[in-house]
Amino acid sequence: MNQKRAIKTRNYRIGIYFALLSIAIVGVAVYTILDRLTQEALAVLAGATCGVLAAIPTSLLIVVVSRRLPAQAGERPKQAQQPQPPAYAGRQQGTYPPVVVIAPQGTQQHQLPGWPGWGARGIMDPPAERSFTVVGGDLDD
Repeated sequence: MNQKRAIKTRNYRIGIYFALLSIAIVGVAVYTILDRLTQEALAVLAGATCGVLAAIPTSLLIVVVSRRLPAQAGERPKQAQQPQPPAYAGRQQGTYPPVVVIAPQGTQQHQLPGWPGWGARGIMDPPAERSFTVVGGDLDD
């Protein structure tokens, strides 16, 4: 029993030694790097560090909220079901009969001359005559 305790104590001391050694090595490296940087570079590094540290709580909040939303989705009240239209003979459920629109008699459709399909408002005017000059061609055309 005493031997097991001695092994645990030795392993614990070795772990502490390596942790302190790692902290010392990282500290010396950070001091060396920061000593060589300019003031502008230090300001950029400090700003980036503060930005990352400010983003951590926000991202954790987003993760927490997004994990709660699916649980709340099942708690929504059920919507009242709308009545279905009766199924007509000869057609499948969910399809609608064709719609036929018949224009009333006596209406006059205004069209521009030579332009079929243009309505009474004349939204667009017919294009004006266009002239083209072909590069390398005669200018008399």
